[in-house]
Amino acid sequence: MMFKIRCNCEIRMRRVCMFLCALCFGLSNSFSQSPIELQFIPTWKGVAIDQVPFCANFSETDSICLHVFRFYIHGIQFNSHGKRVWNSSFEHYLIDVEHDESMRLRFNLPDSISIDEVQFILGVDSVLQLNGAHSGVLDPIQGMYWTWQSGYIGWKFEGEELSAGQSTAIQWHVGGFRAPYQTQRTVRLKIGEVRGSIQCSIQIDRLLHDWRSIVPAEVMSPNDSAKLLADRFQTCFQIKQR
Repeated sequence: MMFKIRCNCEIRMRRVCMFLCALCFGLSNSFSQSPIELQFIPTWKGVAIDQVPFCANFSETDSICLHVFRFYIHGIQFNSHGKRVWNSSFEHYLIDVEHDESMRLRFNLPDSISIDEVQFILGVDSVLQLNGAHSGVLDPIQGMYWTWQSGYIGWKFEGEELSAGQSTAIQWHVGGFRAPYQTQRTVRLKIGEVRGSIQCSIQIDRLLHDWRSIVPAEVMSPNDSAKLLADRFQTCFQIKQR
C-alpha cells in the first residue's frame, strides 16, 4: 500500500513538473524578442551616399554638393494590417549623415507579432517643444535649436549648387510647430519580408529636384517655404527592396 501511494505521489510530481516546464516554455516564447534594425540610407539617383561632403551632377553643366544633412524623427511604430503593434513612445532620434551609427536604429520586437508597415514622424513633438530645450539628442549643443525663438529645427540641409559657372549656397533649416507653420510630417512605408533589417533610402535628388521653382536658397525660419520643403521631404523616403 505504501509503495502504491509513493508511486502515485511521484507520478503527480512528474505531472506538476511537466506542467510547470511547459508553462515556462510557453511564457518564454510569448515574451521572446528579436532585434530589428531600421537603417536610413541617403541616396542620389538610387546610389548610396557614403560620405559627406558629397558632390554629384544634375546635368552636364549643373552640380550639387551636400555638406550638412540631419533630421529628427520620433513616434516610431510598426503596424500590421493598418493597426499599431509596437511603438517607441515619445523617444526622439537625431539622424545625421555625418555619423553612420546615428542612421542605424535598433529595436527589440516580440516574436509573436508580424509587421508590414513602419511609421515615424519627422521633426520634434510639439508638446515637448513647449517645455523649452532638453538634453541628449535634443540638447541645443547639437545645433538643432533656435534659441531666438525657443523651438527646434526639425531638419537641416546645407549645400551648394553650381550652375552655369555660378555658385549658390543652399541653407534650409526647416522647423515650426505653431499654426499656421507646422512642419511635422508623418511618414508611412510598407515593408516586405523582414530579415533583421529594414533599409529606408532618403532620396536627396528628389528633395532637390527643380527646387528653384519652389523655394528660395535660404529658408531659416518657420514660414510658407518651410512648409513646402516639409511636404517635399515627406515624399523622399522609400523602403529598399531586396
